[in-house]
Amino acid sequence: MIDKLTTKIQYIMESHQATRGGLSLERLLYGLSKVYETGIQFRNSLYKTGILKSRELPCFVISIGNISTGGTGKTPMTIYLSKYLTALDYKVAVVTRGYKGNLEHKGGVVSNGNKILCSPKEAGDEPYMMAQILKLPVIVGKKKFESGMTAIKKFSPDIIVLDDAFQHLALKRNLNLLLINAKKMPGNRYLIPRGTLREPVSSIHRSDATIVTHSDRNQNTVFEKTDIGSQDIPLFKCNHIPYISIISLKEKDTPQSNLLNDIKGKRTLLFSGIANNSDFKTSCDKMGLKVHRHIEFPDHHRYTQYDIDRIMRAFKQSKADYIITTAKDYIKISDDLPLGCPLVVLNVRIEFDDNNKIAFELFIKNKLQKYFGGSQGPD
Repeated sequence: MIDKLTTKIQYIMESHQATRGGLSLERLLYGLSKVYETGIQFRNSLYKTGILKSRELPCFVISIGNISTGGTGKTPMTIYLSKYLTALDYKVAVVTRGYKGNLEHKGGVVSNGNKILCSPKEAGDEPYMMAQILKLPVIVGKKKFESGMTAIKKFSPDIIVLDDAFQHLALKRNLNLLLINAKKMPGNRYLIPRGTLREPVSSIHRSDATIVTHSDRNQNTVFEKTDIGSQDIPLFKCNHIPYISIISLKEKDTPQSNLLNDIKGKRTLLFSGIANNSDFKTSCDKMGLKVHRHIEFPDHHRYTQYDIDRIMRAFKQSKADYIITTAKDYIKISDDLPLGCPLVVLNVRIEFDDNNKIAFELFIKNKLQKYFGGSQGPD
């Protein structure tokens, strides 16, 4: 019953057609979205007029965010940008909420840059994954100013990268990057729960630059011209490139870089619990993988032994050769799968084409040079 209702609500959120007359779930969600929109606009106006104050950190702050629910690639972009800034010799720390992690409300240090200090359950799946990949300080907490000050006191960064902070107006930022999923934005233009928007499309004007992700999946430029181009802000495009990061066989995990040819055409079972499970399957299809079944879980799902047993049961019944999951899911189940389980882990990375890469990096450098007194890197 709950699954059917969830499926129906999801369908309505993505639907462009409105129900006419009478009482319906769609009309109820529409009413709730108008209430939500009123609250968002009122909150934003309080910050705009200075009634509510934004606090400032004593370093350069970059926010990466979106105005829609999930699936725009905030985590891969945070990783990409943090690596780029580090390559420019800046000291970087990442601050993120740690959604559904045990440290979300009280805050804490996930990694000091050399060592991961807590579990995925404490950190949240995405912060833990970033800590593994980046080897940089990663701090979590719902109150981003306090988390930022923790980063300042403990690690003295030149730059703090805020993951998922476009709506967090309580903290000032020097650079506001807004991600837009080319495949899904602007959707039906309704706010949640009738649509998928967290803010009205007009909020784009708060960004310093917009980055269209998954740009290879939608060549339509109508949205760019009507909603972005008119805002007179820079626009960049990038793609999400899937790659095999780990294969778990026998008694240990081994990074793999050339496994794709070995598993193409083999029978596979997928499972995932991310914002856009369908995108994960699409990526597998594009890589030439033969998908027999896909078991889907909600975003940020905490796996139980029942879930693990269900996955293994389906694997045996399907007579698949491999189980394939995402890096975000893997960190939560790596210790729970049976030894010898043929598990392949897919991750994604951000990739700009040559023109967009040059333009984006120049844009970032110019912003940093103005803040740091015109030098190429930090003093």
